[in-house]
Amino acid sequence: MKRVFVALCAGLILSSISPVMAGGVARAVWSSNLATANWSVVAVGTNQSVTNAPYQLSWSVIGGSAYNFFALRNSGSLNVNSFSVVISQARVGGSGAANPVDFELCSGGTWNATTNTCNGTVVLVGRASDLNLNFSNLQLPPNAELSLRAKTAVSGRNNFSTQLDVLVSRNAVRVGAVN
Repeated sequence: MKRVFVALCAGLILSSISPVMAGGVARAVWSSNLATANWSVVAVGTNQSVTNAPYQLSWSVIGGSAYNFFALRNSGSLNVNSFSVVISQARVGGSGAANPVDFELCSGGTWNATTNTCNGTVVLVGRASDLNLNFSNLQLPPNAELSLRAKTAVSGRNNFSTQLDVLVSRNAVRVGAVN
């Protein structure tokens, strides 16, 4: 009895739609927005634009210590949990190895290039001789950055360059999510 009633109701509904209305009923519009995720951390100097190229420090130390202030910025669209900075140094003139370069993070704050001060806690992250600086256990959201200072002291080997290449692996971003 229930099957006959369902079939009878379906027949009544179909017979009540005129041919003009059938076209409007049968048409459906679907839209979808797709976005691709990307992850990237770049080294960018103070008041410089972001580029996806290695960050180059040129040193010509005449007296005292020399400093370079820069940030490691998440320029992607996902949170980054870890990344590495590969360091390479080259002599520009003279002989011998390049000067030692220390990399210091201003944890919980930013470096002030004018006063050479950190309004957070200064943490030695590594030296250029380490070849890699590794950052882990982070929650670095998009557009957030870590404020760093590179410093070197004067020596007879004062003309050299330091290049920073930032590497972020797929494993260093949040796990996938479906919305």
